[in-house]
Amino acid sequence: MDNAQPNITPVKQQQASLMPDALGVPGLVFFVISAAAPLMALMGTLTFSMGLGNGLGSPGIYVLALILWVLFAVGYTSMSRFVRNTGAFYAYVANGIGKIPGISASLLAITAYSALLLALYGLVGNAFNSLFTDFGIHLPWWSYSILCCMIVGILGYRRVDVGAKLLGVCMILEVVILLIIAGAALLTRTPEGFTAAPFMPATIFGGSPGIAIMYCMGAFIGFEATVIYGEEAKNPNRTIPVATYTAVAILGVLYAFISYSIIVGWGAQGVMTKVNAILTEGLDPTSLFTDLAASHLGVWSVWVLRSLFVTSAFAGLIAYHNVIARYLFSMGRSGVLPAALTKLHATHRSPYVAGLLLSILSVVFIGLTIAAGWDPFLQTFAYLSAMASLGLLCLYTIVGFSIIIFFLRTGADRRWWHSRIAPSLSALGLLGATVITIINFPALVGTSQSSVPLLMEFTLALVAVVGVVVGIWLKWYRPSTYANAGQSMEEAERIT
Repeated sequence: MDNAQPNITPVKQQQASLMPDALGVPGLVFFVISAAAPLMALMGTLTFSMGLGNGLGSPGIYVLALILWVLFAVGYTSMSRFVRNTGAFYAYVANGIGKIPGISASLLAITAYSALLLALYGLVGNAFNSLFTDFGIHLPWWSYSILCCMIVGILGYRRVDVGAKLLGVCMILEVVILLIIAGAALLTRTPEGFTAAPFMPATIFGGSPGIAIMYCMGAFIGFEATVIYGEEAKNPNRTIPVATYTAVAILGVLYAFISYSIIVGWGAQGVMTKVNAILTEGLDPTSLFTDLAASHLGVWSVWVLRSLFVTSAFAGLIAYHNVIARYLFSMGRSGVLPAALTKLHATHRSPYVAGLLLSILSVVFIGLTIAAGWDPFLQTFAYLSAMASLGLLCLYTIVGFSIIIFFLRTGADRRWWHSRIAPSLSALGLLGATVITIINFPALVGTSQSSVPLLMEFTLALVAVVGVVVGIWLKWYRPSTYANAGQSMEEAERIT
């Protein structure tokens, strides 16, 4: 049965457009999985998910999170056939709920992604500093951050597929070392042996499952970028859904399998003893992995893990730099931000002006953290990554409801599962996850100072309000710009 043609005005083709047909399924998967940084996500958060959350139940939470993100991907990829714009969240909300909320969502997205990018600059600087100090090289953490900023800027200046190739290598290495450690843990397990406890409802929902949900849901952040690269994808109607489902499946299965293997490797009692020791004695949270690797594989595996932890964070820098540059480009193209941001490189078709601006602002921020005396991990990374996670979860929820409204309003896709059932289930699930995150936000920030979480929540709310004000101003004083907000690059297509 044919579906009704949605009422979406396409952006004129003579307007600035990115490099078409530059990314296939592998390239998109490399970008989005690198943005999620699975090795960094597991090593950096599993200790807290288990120790502060639901103990042995974290693998089960990862499975539930996988189901929820798959449901979200159903409507998300279905709408990508009708709304193709590199400012994905911005365009989705503008075409769903309305243009004013869409403009607000765009500023919130840029803020959240920028916070995550800057958090990673703190993390990568700290990780490089720790790694090279062991070799007798003593440089300030920020020197590594600035060097990475320069390299990321150069890669962002090039064709998008250049960065995809590098991210592919980093991603494969991450997955391989995690699987090697998991295999060793399962083959040389403790006398306690295998256990079904991590997947039992009593364990999953025991302790403080809300905190575990907060950490486990955040580990998937980044997979939504498939739609952001829609203008640069080969055959996007096929490539985007395949890449999105592939990325979500890889992340979910990997998280659940690796976390379960860590539990088996330490033993159910041993792993909780180790986790509690890390939290009470202030030990390195990554030692849950490195100590297990050292005992099962030898010291070499610790050096490999530490090195790949750095490359995992660096890969995330590349991925989020590209995401933010494309949001800035999209906003400039629609006239909401200065038109200079739409300038593309003549050969590489990359948004080099937006990327250059982002690199300059990143260096400025690094300078501000130095002046403020912030610790690169305990403050820069912890504060800003928490702020980004909350902001993006709010956006996922808003987008989830936007998808429902879009299909109800346009009738573009009459398949109930794709346009109503799956989007509704995911929107309600994401709303619940967002509420849980807000309630447990101080634990995510990791500080006893109550003013810090409140300041971050206030900042996100203020950005959203400013976006609404800008949208109203554009509607009244720049109606032509307002009309362009969130427009799709191509005419909608029928689903048969």
